[in-house]
Amino acid sequence: PSITVGGSTGIAQKIYVRNLGEGLLNVSIDGATQSGSLFHHIGRIAIEPDLLKQVEVQPGVGNASDGPGALGGAIRFITKDPGDLLAPDERAGALLKYGYFQNTRGFKTSATGFGRTGGTWSGLASVVLSEHEEIEDGRGARLAGSDTRQETILAKAVAEFSHGQKLRVGFEALNEEGKKLRRPEWGPSAANPVFFMEAGRRTATVGYSVRPESTDWLDLQLNGSYTDADIMQDAAFGPYEGDIESVQFGLKNTQRLSAHRLTYGIDYLRDEVFAGPSSNPETVSEKGEVAGLFVQGEIAATKQLTFNAGARFDKYELHDRRSQTFEHDGFSPNAGFRYAFTPSFNLTGGVTTALRGPDINDAFRVDIAENDPNLDAEKARNYDLRFLYRRAGFTIEAG
Repeated sequence: PSITVGGSTGIAQKIYVRNLGEGLLNVSIDGATQSGSLFHHIGRIAIEPDLLKQVEVQPGVGNASDGPGALGGAIRFITKDPGDLLAPDERAGALLKYGYFQNTRGFKTSATGFGRTGGTWSGLASVVLSEHEEIEDGRGARLAGSDTRQETILAKAVAEFSHGQKLRVGFEALNEEGKKLRRPEWGPSAANPVFFMEAGRRTATVGYSVRPESTDWLDLQLNGSYTDADIMQDAAFGPYEGDIESVQFGLKNTQRLSAHRLTYGIDYLRDEVFAGPSSNPETVSEKGEVAGLFVQGEIAATKQLTFNAGARFDKYELHDRRSQTFEHDGFSPNAGFRYAFTPSFNLTGGVTTALRGPDINDAFRVDIAENDPNLDAEKARNYDLRFLYRRAGFTIEAG
């Protein structure tokens, strides 16, 4: 109930958590943070649902390990591993799909192959293609700007070693093109005509984890990623391009101390945006960085009562197109509790805070953006009190 998705065409879809948009959320795909905005009239998140394993949502400011700048919460998309598609006794398999859509005179087809070796390694490769003409509404009229052609590629290799070690290497590429409205999430009008638009994202990830069964103090996770997202719109003044490159690194460890737990680590994110006409697509640029330290603890006071508290320290730096430099840093503490009246009924509450320094402007606005020299960091404070009752398939929650 905290989540809303708006937009009737894929490229215009935006996710809102408690009515706060994607720009105020920390969104990641397989650990790769999806930061920055290509164009304020399109969504920031592009992912193929066929390949999703699960989506984790933290509504509102959460704990210190949710990452920097999570003013409105965090969303974590996780794609499927080969082992999610293979039974324990299977060595290889494939999924072939084809669908036809009368409404759009279109189709969607996919081919996915997956397998494992006799021991350590497993792999997955998937290609999804779809092509649609404009959507037809209930009166037979066509929805301008809904024409689309999409292509998605996912490749992943997973290795499981001794002593609880696991290595994941993945690559994902998405591309969409079609005749879109100048502002895709607005209605068509004389001031909002249809132009050709093309957008894409390429993300490479690597992750390593180790959790020996006999060791309570070691549950280590290391991840790194590189994302390159781009957009081109052939509008009234000719083709114009935008591009955002993101590099991310994260390291965290979780110690289990009897019934208690302590998580701590570091993370780093660098974003760089370029924009300009197709004749010179790097006419203007901006670069932003954030490095953080965090610690989060969970203390089981009794069998019913659990306390949690933590904090993160983030240091932001932005170099904008006018050669101005902005530096901000600060702490984001949090504290909360959980009380289980019964195994089915519990009450949670807390106060959480988050800080985010100025970051890069979106690619289609960076050439005209003017940052005030006194621009300050953003801050959020979240007060939360809620109960959850869950029993025999029935769930009720209020907060």
